[in-house]
Amino acid sequence: MRALVDQGAHVAFGDVLRDEGEALAAELDNAYFFPLDLTDPHSITQFVEQSAAKLGGIDGLVNNAAITHSGGKHADELTPETWDAVMNVNVRGAWLASGACLPHLKASGRGAIVNIASDTAVGHAQTPRLRREQGRRV
Repeated sequence: MRALVDQGAHVAFGDVLRDEGEALAAELDNAYFFPLDLTDPHSITQFVEQSAAKLGGIDGLVNNAAITHSGGKHADELTPETWDAVMNVNVRGAWLASGACLPHLKASGRGAIVNIASDTAVGHAQTPRLRREQGRRV
């Protein structure tokens, strides 16, 4: 985000960590923080509408939020509740945010969505198959 602001972009961002978000926005020119909970469709819609109003539209979306909550456990040790929490933020949240932004992105005539994913599954997952596959990479 700092790189975008440094290049002159006006950026809206959100998080469930309100104090940290407000502090970051205070450090940066043309960066605006709005509370955002990716597990709550209403929160996502509210964030998108506040962002569009503040920025005069939306030209791009970067989905960069994620949680792990695995605690280093093997895949077969995760509970359904942990799996659901991770999928609700990491997958469903990105999908809902993309859908909420889509009308604004279309209206801009140049809208783009960038989805950023973690390398946790490749570099840190505790599954035997992934560990074997890592050993084959050069």
